[in-house]
Amino acid sequence: KMADPPVDAGLGVFLDIHTGGRIVIAALGTAAEVQNSMRPGDEILEVNGLSVTGRKSSELRSCIRGPEGSVVRLTLLRNQQKVEVDVPRTRDPPSTPSPKQGG
Repeated sequence: KMADPPVDAGLGVFLDIHTGGRIVIAALGTAAEVQNSMRPGDEILEVNGLSVTGRKSSELRSCIRGPEGSVVRLTLLRNQQKVEVDVPRTRDPPSTPSPKQGG
């Protein structure tokens, strides 16, 4: 079966939901807050302290979405380290993920 398309989470990022329930950032939008706090390949472990591993994309979206400009706290796994970031919600969806961009 085809992999599901990346999910626009309402944070200006696209997420890939992997087999086994891992939720991984696939691509970032252009917002500086997003660029500064998240990296493609980060795995999302928790949203506002709630474990999201294994959730469906619809559940994930409902956890993450909220009023524009409000902040959501994500617990990420990056290079085997847990990282907590506060990310403002945005209605500015990322452009469609493109293969590796230069930089």
